[in-house]
Amino acid sequence: PDLVASSPDGWFSLSHSTMGWLLDKNTIVLLAKDGVDPVGYVAMRLERILGYGDETVTRVDGFYVLPGYRGAKSVAAVLYRWALKLVKAMQVNTVQFMVLEENSVVRSLAESHGCTPLATLYARRFP
Repeated sequence: PDLVASSPDGWFSLSHSTMGWLLDKNTIVLLAKDGVDPVGYVAMRLERILGYGDETVTRVDGFYVLPGYRGAKSVAAVLYRWALKLVKAMQVNTVQFMVLEENSVVRSLAESHGCTPLATLYARRFP
């Protein structure tokens, strides 16, 4: 699949407009496409985070690949590599993202690219 940056008037903006990713000047979205069909994306926000001083940190807010494009087609790995290249080109030194504990595939992908777990996030659902 090809990687393209979507624009605010494109398909991706319409489907995710409530999140405002493409309307935020500090957010970058990489979109993986197979022909004209979107098959995955990574959305990254550049910001300052408490504890990092004046350093700008990239926080991954969204990362998804359609089930039919996971595994052997390695769209997730391609998206992740392109995201890292872009972040490095922008001279950002730190990337953060949250991965659900049961998502061993993405945890393995992150760890294979030098990421280490930082914290444990706890949640509670209310009826």
